[in-house]
Amino acid sequence: MAAKIDSRNNQFDFMAAVGIVFVVFGHLYQPPYLFYPAFAFHMALFFFISGYFSKTASNFKTKFKYILRKTKTQAIPYFALNAFFGCITMLMGQKGIILGGEFTWWNMFISPFGRGDQFHLYLAAWFLLTLYAVNVTAIVLFSDKKWFDILISSISVLLLYYFTEHFTPPGGDSSLIFINFGIRVSIGFFFFSIGRMFRTFESVLQKYLLNPSTIVILFLIIDLLTVNFGNLTYNILFNDLGQDNGMLFVHIITTFCIILIIYLVGHIMSAFLTDNSLIYKIGRNTFSIMVWHLTMFLLVNIILYKLNLIQFSSLSNVYFKYKPEKTWTIYAAAGIFGPLAITKAYRYVCVSVLQLARAGCAGRKVTGN
Repeated sequence: MAAKIDSRNNQFDFMAAVGIVFVVFGHLYQPPYLFYPAFAFHMALFFFISGYFSKTASNFKTKFKYILRKTKTQAIPYFALNAFFGCITMLMGQKGIILGGEFTWWNMFISPFGRGDQFHLYLAAWFLLTLYAVNVTAIVLFSDKKWFDILISSISVLLLYYFTEHFTPPGGDSSLIFINFGIRVSIGFFFFSIGRMFRTFESVLQKYLLNPSTIVILFLIIDLLTVNFGNLTYNILFNDLGQDNGMLFVHIITTFCIILIIYLVGHIMSAFLTDNSLIYKIGRNTFSIMVWHLTMFLLVNIILYKLNLIQFSSLSNVYFKYKPEKTWTIYAAAGIFGPLAITKAYRYVCVSVLQLARAGCAGRKVTGN
């Protein structure tokens, strides 16, 4: 049951939904019964999915058009929204709520390649800029030749190990921002390559993956590694795959196993859920949720402040949650469904404006005639 690359795929929409829900939990509070921590797989999962649906181009013109399209859909939106959140940060600052740095050219065009937290409400969007660089790298390097793609993917493993072992600079050094970004891109490209290779051999792998015992084996592998090596969490943003304590390949193995579990669950669920199921809608709106969920958290905190449950100073801490072990469902609902409402409203406004514009053009034509 290989995916159709040019159409929606419910199984992978389900996987994307799982990923974005864990992104929200990663910035909130993760209930202990959800098995593995968000920072053990969630961002790698998105690179994997992007790689799975990636395309190749055999000539310069097609590659250039692809890069141009990704620039319009990923790079430009990132910097446009960065400016928007910069304005929001300035306005909130006038109210005494400090949620980032000043609106400067540095925070507009340089800081995004570093930690990406120049404007705190927008910090989760660092992934979009990294994904753009990964997509550009992939379209340049990959071809239609399977053997060559396998070679590139194999080399990415060596580069990943070399970069993370030898070129991880100390955090906070602004002169090394772009080196940090390059290493982050290499990590993203690695998981992207895994997704691409998985699609290439999916028909063969499914013979083994769809065996009922496979999911049990995957759980056992992860648990065995957890018992022997400890914490599975890592952070791609900070170029941390556990290389400092010898956990690099442990994290790679466990991440891949978790992704396969999500793939299998998605395969099973896609056989029962309808096309308009809520979980699919969440998976189809991951960009909106990633961009807006921290803003939704802030709105919850503002309401709690108005109810005299939290102090005003807490509004300046984007990570502050009021008794998260008890209120996480409220924050999670706001962080997931709030962005869905924003997206729906945005699309409604765009369609309405477009219809008005068309009506205006039609009216002028009639008048002109």
